[in-house]
Amino acid sequence: MTSISGYQPTELKQNEPIKETLTDFCFVYLMHDISNNYYKIGISNNPEYRERTLQSEKPTIEMIASKKFPIRKIADSIEKALHNTYSEKRLRGEWFELNAKDVEYIKETLK
Repeated sequence: MTSISGYQPTELKQNEPIKETLTDFCFVYLMHDISNNYYKIGISNNPEYRERTLQSEKPTIEMIASKKFPIRKIADSIEKALHNTYSEKRLRGEWFELNAKDVEYIKETLK
């Protein structure tokens, strides 16, 4: 075997597992704007704070349901699934025009 001058092999690094902290949990929520009967399906580390920030712009918004997930990746997949399920009822962004049955199904999902 020939050697290469100045060559030093690099160590193979093992993929370290992603370190999660207690703050990695995340919520998927359903909010309702009672002024226009539209619903917001969203994600937040702090849904109560998110509700207050939305209420500062529009006081007619209220929390209907929220569910805590252990990591954001899971919450992201649930939020995306709900957005896909109700995509034909999307108005813009995360706002949807849902009927009472839709709301019940989402509330059941977020129990």
